[in-house]
Amino acid sequence: TKIKVKHSKRGIGKSSYSLKSLLNLAFNNIISFSNRPLKLVVKFGFLIVLISILIAIYYLRKYFIGEIEIIGYASLIVSVWFLFGINISILGIIGIYIGKIFEKVKERPMYIIKDKI
Repeated sequence: TKIKVKHSKRGIGKSSYSLKSLLNLAFNNIISFSNRPLKLVVKFGFLIVLISILIAIYYLRKYFIGEIEIIGYASLIVSVWFLFGINISILGIIGIYIGKIFEKVKERPMYIIKDKI
């Protein structure tokens, strides 16, 4: 749920946060309260796998037509990108599992009840 808060203006002085401090704070908040970045990593890995498969099909077509002059270069590059995509996806999945384990270990309640009637 969302709670609207009205913030008042700073009375005097200037913020002691630099741009680097603000970026570190934003990064820590994004990582600490969501597993969405990990899900994006998994999707990015699968996207790389899909692109490498499409490029492999393209180069196979070129091979059978006879347009490839240097044999082995395309297959090497496609296999490296394919395995890179698989590795990124697996690391993202492992990260999601570790994030879920971390959430369970913290034992936070699902709801905070103010009053019981």
